[in-house]
Amino acid sequence: MQKWVYIFLLVSISCKSNHEDYFKRISANDEKLEEPKPGEWLHEHKEKGQTFQRFVRSNPTKPTALKNTISIQPIGLFDNHQNRQLEKMRQYLEAFFQLPVEILPAISNQIIPGTKWRIGSENQHQILAPYILDSVLIKRKSDKMVALMAISQLDLYPKPEWNFVFGLSSLKNNVGVTSIHRFRTRNQTGTDTLLFLRRLLKVSSHEIGHMFGLKHCIEARCVMNGSNSLDETDRGTLRLCSHCQRKIQFSIQFDPEDRTKTLLNFLNSIGFKADYKILHTDLN
Repeated sequence: MQKWVYIFLLVSISCKSNHEDYFKRISANDEKLEEPKPGEWLHEHKEKGQTFQRFVRSNPTKPTALKNTISIQPIGLFDNHQNRQLEKMRQYLEAFFQLPVEILPAISNQIIPGTKWRIGSENQHQILAPYILDSVLIKRKSDKMVALMAISQLDLYPKPEWNFVFGLSSLKNNVGVTSIHRFRTRNQTGTDTLLFLRRLLKVSSHEIGHMFGLKHCIEARCVMNGSNSLDETDRGTLRLCSHCQRKIQFSIQFDPEDRTKTLLNFLNSIGFKADYKILHTDLN
C-alpha cells in the first residue's frame, strides 16, 4: 500500500504541459472510425460522444491516497484455467489504470434470487445485470475501493427486451459487471486461450473506464468504442485513443509514457503482437 500511496502523491505533481504535448503527439496515431455498418454499435445507437470539457464538467471519479483500489469480485464457479486468466486480467488492469487491483474471493451464483434469472434464446442461464450492480456490489463496496467490478461466470442481460450484454456499469456508484460466458472458445489452449484473454481484457477495461467517467468513444478506434457483437469486439483495439487517454489521465494523474511502457511490457509477455505494435507507435 505504501508504494501506491507514494506513486499517487508523486505523480499528482507532474507537469501538466508535458502531458498535454504528449497527447497532441500521439493523436497522430489515432485511427479514424469507418462509417458504421448495419448491426454495428454506432449504426444502431446514435451517440453524441464526449468532449474533454464535458468530461471535466461531469466531475469524474478520482482516486485518492486512501481510496485507490480497483476490486474484482468473481461470481460463480471458475476453474483453474479461468482463475489464471483472471490473474492476468488483474495484472493488465493494474497497468492500464496505474492503480492497485485486487481479486476478491469468489461468491456463489446462489446470491442471485430466482426472480433475477431467465433462460436465454440459446437455452442458457442469464442473470439480470442491473441486480448485480444495485443489490450485490453496492453492499460489498468498501472505503478503499475506487471501483468494484464483478466477473460473472454466467451470461447477462440488461433488460427484458435485450438478448444479452457483455458488461454493464454504473458511473454514479462506480460498480460494474462483466460476463465471461461469451468469451469462451471450443478449445482453451494456444490461440484460443489468447482470444479469450483478449476479450476479457477489452471488456473489463471498457467497463471500468465507464466507472471513471468515460463514455463511449466516437472519435477514433478505441477500447471505449461500443460493441454490438463478439465479432465487433474482436475487431476492436485494446488501445485508448488520445482523447480518452487524456481524460483518464486527468482523473488518475499517472505519467502517460510510463503507463504505455508498462502496458507494452505486459502485452509482450503475453504474446499480443498486433496490439503491441499498435501501442508501440505511441512511444515513437
